[in-house]
Amino acid sequence: MTGKTVLITGATSGIGAHTARLLLDRGHRVAVTGRDETRLKFFLDETGHPDRLLGIIAAAGHPRTIADGDPELWAPMVLTNVLGPACWPTPPCPTSRPPAGG
Repeated sequence: MTGKTVLITGATSGIGAHTARLLLDRGHRVAVTGRDETRLKFFLDETGHPDRLLGIIAAAGHPRTIADGDPELWAPMVLTNVLGPACWPTPPCPTSRPPAGG
C-alpha cells in the first residue's frame, strides 16, 4: 500500500492512534475519528502532518454512558462489528483463515 488514503475510527488512542502514526510515517494520507474533541485535537497537534492528516469528531450525538443509551440502537452496531468480518468474501489477514482441513 503506497500513497493511499486511509480512514481509522477511534484513532485518538491505543491501536487506532498507533496505526495512524505508522501510516503517516509511511507517507499515507489518514483521516481519523474520535468521540472526544479535546483528545482528537491533541492527537492532531502532537502527530503533525497537517497536510496528510484529517480529524473528524464522531459519535458526538451519542450518549456518554451505557446507562444513557438505548439498547435497541446497539443491535445494528453489534451485528456490523461481529457478523461483518464473517461475511467478507476473503479473509482480511492470514490469521483469519480457517485451519487446514477444516
